[in-house]
Amino acid sequence: MSRKGFYTPDIAAKRLGITAGQVRRLCRQGKIAAEKITERQWQIPETALKDYSAQINQN
Repeated sequence: MSRKGFYTPDIAAKRLGITAGQVRRLCRQGKIAAEKITERQWQIPETALKDYSAQINQN
């Protein structure tokens, strides 16, 4: 985690079992609620990761 309660795309990807590129794409698409910190950096709240994970497990 980059900050307490937030994940980088790399860490989020490991938790979801997908690539960091896929996580960034999901963030850009709004499927994972995340905040773009700089041109190339995202921070993903732990709650957003849990919400996305629950959503994909329902389908």
